Amino acid sequence: MTAAVLAEVCSALPLSGSIYVWAAESAGARFARFFGFIVAWWSTTAWMTFVAGNCQVSMSAPSISPLLSVPDNCELPRISLCCI
Repeated sequence: MTAAVLAEVCSALPLSGSIYVWAAESAGARFARFFGFIVAWWSTTAWMTFVAGNCQVSMSAPSISPLLSVPDNCELPRISLCCI
């Protein structure tokens, strides 16, 4: 079922232009270029943020992992959270 849904969605996507074409067509003739431009920048910003976040997590994970391992004979400190 999932494969059929994905196949249907993928067959509806344009081969070139992707979401920019849809944004331009939905905006109409007057605002087509503006909406295509906004969608392009929105997509670019989202991808840059996604890649930067993944790089930060992948670089900080090896440095934090030794701190997360606790020996079996070590007692963890108890932390109490109080609301004043």
